[in-house]
Amino acid sequence: MNLSASLAPKIASGIDEIDQTWGGLYAGGVYLVFGRNSSGRNHAAHLFLSTGAEAGRKVALVSSARRRDLDIQAAAVGFDLEAALARNRLEVLNLPGPLEWESRDDDTLDAALAELASTVIAAKADRVAVMDFTLPALYESLERLRAGFVRFMRSIESVESTLVLTMPEPASDHGRAVLDVLSTCMTGVVHTSLVRTEQDSVRRQLSLIPEVGHVTRRADRLWNLEEIVALADRVATPPALAERAPETFRAREAEIARVAAGESTGSAVRDEDVDAAPDADDVASDDGAEYGESGVAASATAIGEAAVQDAAGRLFDDRGEFAAELDRHFHAQAEGDIPFLLIAMRIDSPGEQDRESVEFEFMIDVVRSSLKESDAVFSDLVHERLVVLLERGDSDEGQKFFGRLRDTLRVEAPHHADRLLHSVSAIVVPDGTPFGGAGEFLEYVLDDDR
Repeated sequence: MNLSASLAPKIASGIDEIDQTWGGLYAGGVYLVFGRNSSGRNHAAHLFLSTGAEAGRKVALVSSARRRDLDIQAAAVGFDLEAALARNRLEVLNLPGPLEWESRDDDTLDAALAELASTVIAAKADRVAVMDFTLPALYESLERLRAGFVRFMRSIESVESTLVLTMPEPASDHGRAVLDVLSTCMTGVVHTSLVRTEQDSVRRQLSLIPEVGHVTRRADRLWNLEEIVALADRVATPPALAERAPETFRAREAEIARVAAGESTGSAVRDEDVDAAPDADDVASDDGAEYGESGVAASATAIGEAAVQDAAGRLFDDRGEFAAELDRHFHAQAEGDIPFLLIAMRIDSPGEQDRESVEFEFMIDVVRSSLKESDAVFSDLVHERLVVLLERGDSDEGQKFFGRLRDTLRVEAPHHADRLLHSVSAIVVPDGTPFGGAGEFLEYVLDDDR
């Protein structure tokens, strides 16, 4: 008889690398998964929940993210949230995110932790995942954080839920100190990261850091998340994508044919080389509504909601793949005068590096929501910069993009929209001019320290 298993049973995490190394997760344990955006930290939480739901257990997902984003993330690893909801195996619970709070003092954070504890208890689920648990990084006092989190842990002792918390990678000494405080309270910690292999390819890695109960040493394991995502894609292609694909490909083929024939699209070459981004208060929304000191125009909420719900630009996290995409546009512009617009963005939050890390990831989602499906955005996780590609875009399209961005921010984070907008530094580059190609442009906006 395995005495350890009978006294402290374990459950499958849904990730082979964790289950093979740790033998699973301790039932009733609390685990922290942290890492940069696109490293797979939230995918890990979805796999954890999916495994429980497939076993017939009730699971709960707690997040301040938009429901559509949660659906997309879960679907990437084969977890159908709608089906789990229909079978009463899943509950999706919303908590206000930090950007929605009017203040961020430690008293407010203590109250938010207490609210989270009540939510976990009320869920009465076997497994609970709290996505992007950014609250601890905002504490000013580490002692207040320690005391508040201990109260949180004691509050949820009455339930037998296994809890997984995901949070962004800390970006400062204070953030790393926050991580140390939380780690001492955890059953185990998992760090998700992007690493470069000997074959010069980028892979995801899981670093398993034992705390309470797990007696193994720290272990680093390559994680084949790409294979899981590829399998999910083969199992089910979203109907909306299948319906759009033929029209998209026909348009692309017609465009390529025009370029090959040397036809011009009629777009004139502009004189300017690199434009500064327009001031946030000078940008008009798509329908021409202007914004004054009094706030948002009457139509702004509708515009912002439409952007959040319907638009979703393509997200690149591999620089080489994005460079190849850009080079295709440089070539198309040179051969057929097909216009495109590049916007390089950086968020400046002096002295608040942890808040900057949280807001960078929030801005990735907001920027994607402000793009059309044919557009794209590259996220540089090292320098925390964004590069936006507007297909067939000109300077007017750039103005419209910044208008949509502002509208979306004022819907998603009304108390902090103006501060976020004014913290964005950007350059606008029509047709890639004066750069000779993607490599030169990306080196200028990503590698130079400016």
